[in-house]
Amino acid sequence: MQPVEGPGVTARFRRFERVSQPLHDAGRAFAAGLAASDLLRSGLPETLVAASDVTEARHFLPGSDDPSVIELRQGGGFGRTISVDPALAGFVGACDGELTVWQIAAALADLFEVPLADLWADLEPRIRQLVIDGFLLPEG
Repeated sequence: MQPVEGPGVTARFRRFERVSQPLHDAGRAFAAGLAASDLLRSGLPETLVAASDVTEARHFLPGSDDPSVIELRQGGGFGRTISVDPALAGFVGACDGELTVWQIAAALADLFEVPLADLWADLEPRIRQLVIDGFLLPEG
């Protein structure tokens, strides 16, 4: 979603997507995305949980120990499938309501042996998009 501004217009969004399958309850998913966008204006929630319809698929080349592709898929809403890297997949996988966003990010920075500030600069905008798209939800 991109903000559209002009005379007398503030914080309106336009978004274009190509959908290749039938949608179920798209109105609810759209409304949830708008509500998430409003929520994010005050920052990321302290704790996030992965939506119950989100699954992860990992694709391996024969003989490889590391996945060549990691995808997150929505079972409902707009039925999006997105490619993610190991850090974002790890973040989403840890979003079960037990740890805060910062605790998860700090643990991933230690695991991947990268500075937390660098990891956060990479993850934060993508986490925000996952909240807007309904992959991640505020806990509670």
